[in-house]
Amino acid sequence: MDRLAQTPRVLAAHERSGLPASSVYWHFKNKDALLAEVLEHSYTQWRSAEDGWERSDDGDVRQRFRGRHELRRYADGLERCIGCALCAAACPADAIYVEAGENTDAQRYSPGERFAKTYEINMLRCIFCGYCEDACPTDAIVLTDVYELSAGTRRDLIYTKDMLILPAPTGKPGTPQKVEEGKYNRPILPEGLVSEP
Repeated sequence: MDRLAQTPRVLAAHERSGLPASSVYWHFKNKDALLAEVLEHSYTQWRSAEDGWERSDDGDVRQRFRGRHELRRYADGLERCIGCALCAAACPADAIYVEAGENTDAQRYSPGERFAKTYEINMLRCIFCGYCEDACPTDAIVLTDVYELSAGTRRDLIYTKDMLILPAPTGKPGTPQKVEEGKYNRPILPEGLVSEP
């Protein structure tokens, strides 16, 4: 018996009319209703099967998997991104937009002269190649193992800096910070020279 004949409404129409299950399409008001019935029944069967797909909640993905992006911070709460836009230049899909702003000691966002005033990633264009991660001199942008990236509208899939940046470490101030003059004289802090997993 084919999949169409196994749906409850088709079986009911088959029993009432005595016609073969393959010829009871007339029971539905249009082809869309027939297709909806078949898909609903198929999905229900698939979900109830013993060997059906089960989502793993242990976060077990392959080591080289590239998922959702995130912008990281230094241990003192400053942002790693210095607004150089090398990630945007390396992106083959042109999915990243970076607009740099100037740091001051009164309002410091990153250790360098500049910071990313605007940072956006269009996830509809992103091909998850990882070139942005490779191009970043401060290891600011990383691709995590988060793979759930659904949204209700297209606008929700343009990730802004606020959506991407990690919160400041516990007990550390976020950004902007007020620092004494001359405290940061290089764009990459020594702790940022070693790539972290």
